[in-house]
Amino acid sequence: MLELSAREDVQIPVDELFARASRFGKFAQQARRNGAKVRKLEPGEADSGPRWEVHYPFGGTQRRFTLELVERRAPQCLRFAIHSGSIEGEFTVHLHALDAARSAVEARLAVSPRSAKARIVLHSMRLTRGRMERRFAERLRSLLQRAAAEHDGASAAD
Repeated sequence: MLELSAREDVQIPVDELFARASRFGKFAQQARRNGAKVRKLEPGEADSGPRWEVHYPFGGTQRRFTLELVERRAPQCLRFAIHSGSIEGEFTVHLHALDAARSAVEARLAVSPRSAKARIVLHSMRLTRGRMERRFAERLRSLLQRAAAEHDGASAAD
């Protein structure tokens, strides 16, 4: 299993931050700008959440996985299941109010291999875990900085 986690504080109220984190279409647009192909799928079972099929270039080949929202607890938690032929995992975002205007964000990605080849790839990724975790934290920080700038711009316009 490979786990990455990051925690950041941001100057956005937790309710607004949860609303922003729930705008899945914006994340799909951003993924497309980064080279991914994202397609929203029809819901699976009656009680299942939204699902997406994602094709993403990684390690010189095109990877495919399905992402499904399995838990949405406003304004505290979003949890997604990740499935592919070779890995399965979970991406979880926890939000905590620090005060009326600030929030803490904890993001965690955990993936497990489903094949021998995936086990080897994940093992080699674990060897660079520190660098991967820094990049994971940098992406979270960058995303939250953009959200804070949008929030500040919207607040100034009010």
